[in-house]
Amino acid sequence: MVTQVSPLSSCPMMRTFIACAVPRPLREHLAGIQSRLRGIPLGLRWVKPENIHLTLKFLGDTPRHTVDQLREAVDRVAAGRADFTLQAGGLGVFPNLKRPRVLWVGLSGATASLAALHADLEQEAARVDAERFPCSRRPYRGHLTLGRARGRLSPAAVAQALKCCADFPSMPFVVDRVLLYRSELKPGGAEYTVLGEARFNAPNP
Repeated sequence: MVTQVSPLSSCPMMRTFIACAVPRPLREHLAGIQSRLRGIPLGLRWVKPENIHLTLKFLGDTPRHTVDQLREAVDRVAAGRADFTLQAGGLGVFPNLKRPRVLWVGLSGATASLAALHADLEQEAARVDAERFPCSRRPYRGHLTLGRARGRLSPAAVAQALKCCADFPSMPFVVDRVLLYRSELKPGGAEYTVLGEARFNAPNP
């Protein structure tokens, strides 16, 4: 079942998203990649290691009265689902090397299970409010964001960064639950609060 982890404030609207948490060993692993890259003048705003997560659906501005419905949607998606394992490794950029804006670590392993999880969440969120949370038309590509551009990035510097960490080993992690988060933008960066979580409850095949 989805469990409420944090009480809601009286604010009528909040920014929310659905994601998988990243375990501490992997966050520390990713922090090591960030540390190596800090020596390259990239002009990135680095994501705090404790804030790194695997986004499944960004919901955006969310009416407070729909949060319970979103918890139920997450619960439906998690029910009957089994854990699966992903591998985090390899760097890439969005949208491309000519106009790099986001630096990320890629995912391999049970990506078909990840894609199915994402697709089910898209459908369930649309059931809650199809106008506010429509199904995305863009193909889903799971990733872990390390940093975002402050301004215009140098493609040459980004290419150097990708080469610099080409030998960084990948790390496996288990996806066994889905979480609903609130995101608050503060001067020190985004602050995330868990509003609820739903654990997978099906045995592994």
